[in-house]
Amino acid sequence: MSIKFTKVKKCLELDDKLTFGAHSGKSISYMLEFEPEYLLWASKNNAVALSKELDKRCFDKALRAKAEKEVAKSKEVYYAHSDQDDYWEDVPF
Repeated sequence: MSIKFTKVKKCLELDDKLTFGAHSGKSISYMLEFEPEYLLWASKNNAVALSKELDKRCFDKALRAKAEKEVAKSKEVYYAHSDQDDYWEDVPF
């Protein structure tokens, strides 16, 4: 049984699954939630055709994830002492 050419999907939707790569078998909705950067990469390299709405959501999520990583990195704690004498004043003897 064949599918009419007019019924062939041109773009993937949220309920479709990937059929290639390391994330083969995972749904687009799962990938959008946990790996939006991968979907964005695949879309830009023409490995996957996403609907325009889904492509925009993926781009927004990837930007948000990148910004969150940069904020987390900037919040790392660094200890620096301007003067050694100040450091030893905190030690009770």
